[in-house]
Amino acid sequence: SFIFVDALEYEGDVYLALAEPDEDDAVFFLKIEQDEEGNDVYNAPDEELEDILFKRFTEMRGSEE
Repeated sequence: SFIFVDALEYEGDVYLALAEPDEDDAVFFLKIEQDEEGNDVYNAPDEELEDILFKRFTEMRGSEE
């Protein structure tokens, strides 16, 4: 199970920022998409995009404090 941390939009796509309950600093992202039947499908971004998302995530979190 994972903890929902935040959601962010990047280039028109929505990504969930999730963390493991026992990990304080580990955050990972999943892109929300829909299959042909309209069901939500969650996909991990490639490493380059994940780096971009992490940077935006930390900037967002920093501006909230």
